[in-house]
Amino acid sequence: MTWEEITPELLELGAKTVAISRELADERSRQWMEEGRTVVGDDAYTNGELERAAATYAFAAGVPEAARGWLQTVRTSRDRSENFEWVLDQVRRLWPWGFEWWKPKDRRRNLVRAGALIIAAIERHDREQARLETGV
Repeated sequence: MTWEEITPELLELGAKTVAISRELADERSRQWMEEGRTVVGDDAYTNGELERAAATYAFAAGVPEAARGWLQTVRTSRDRSENFEWVLDQVRRLWPWGFEWWKPKDRRRNLVRAGALIIAAIERHDREQARLETGV
């Protein structure tokens, strides 16, 4: 790509991508600072736990709006008046840890959490590859 091919739209897209990347990095930092996540802890997840956790938040972001609202309250309520048990069943199948640790929010927040968990999975993968390559 040449400088002449860079349009205002492309610049705006780049700025948005950078802003979202910062948001994902901030969420990753929050996981470390507020939830006590560590490299050692992340490296212990060798059975796809980080990937499955990311998938549950991405899944929650993609369900109908009514189901998302229901998911936010069902964790603390016994109200099963709406028929979204199928959503909860999928989450329970995927979520790798105790259900009390699954904390869905609004659609965008769930996407950010999913993205940060994917970053954690990629970081863990890269460390594992580096250990295999160096033998350390």
